[in-house]
Amino acid sequence: MRDEYVRQGLFAREDRLSVIYHLPPQIGDTSAVAPPPAEWQLPAAEPVVTFVGKISLGKGAHILLEAIPRVLERHPTAVFVFAGRPTPQIRTSPTNIAPQSIRWLGHLPWSQVQALLARSSLVVMPSVCFEGLGRVVIEANSAGVPVVASRRGGIPELIVERESGWLVEPGDAGALAERIAAALDDPARLHRMGELARGLLRERFDPDKITSDVLAVYQAAISGHTLPL
Repeated sequence: MRDEYVRQGLFAREDRLSVIYHLPPQIGDTSAVAPPPAEWQLPAAEPVVTFVGKISLGKGAHILLEAIPRVLERHPTAVFVFAGRPTPQIRTSPTNIAPQSIRWLGHLPWSQVQALLARSSLVVMPSVCFEGLGRVVIEANSAGVPVVASRRGGIPELIVERESGWLVEPGDAGALAERIAAALDDPARLHRMGELARGLLRERFDPDKITSDVLAVYQAAISGHTLPL
């Protein structure tokens, strides 16, 4: 986001711009999350790839739907789950995806989103629209799940490429399919990356660090110095 603001000329002086993250309320212990409801019919051991949010063109739902058949060629037992309200532009009965490979759960309360994330192998955020930060990345990482996401807006700030997740170019269904399939090739690596992502998230949004950064900016302003973060 910092680079985008500078590129758009929203700040006259880059050395006056500091980035401090606020603590999202949903970060916390997910070990006591209830299991997913049986009616979702999620597999016990097969890969579950999840999309959470508004099921719209802007969020790239159509890009993921285009990518799914290619992923299923390599991982035919994978299940793709969409949690959110679909807009009229999105077809929720695609003819090129077998019904057993896809779930449409509609809008879910947070407790059920947590249950879904806890069962997910991978979360996908294929946004085409500009994203300020990417809350879905935060929610997934909090559950120890890595993310494949678009290189858009503030999303890249949250993902360490190939360590805590992956980035793809917005709108590229082929690249998205390849990245999802490659990620599912190595479940053990997915687990390691998810744990690393959770650790990095806790460091980034540590309340003491956030407080210290805010105080440092105020102190720099009072003393007349700059302190980019």
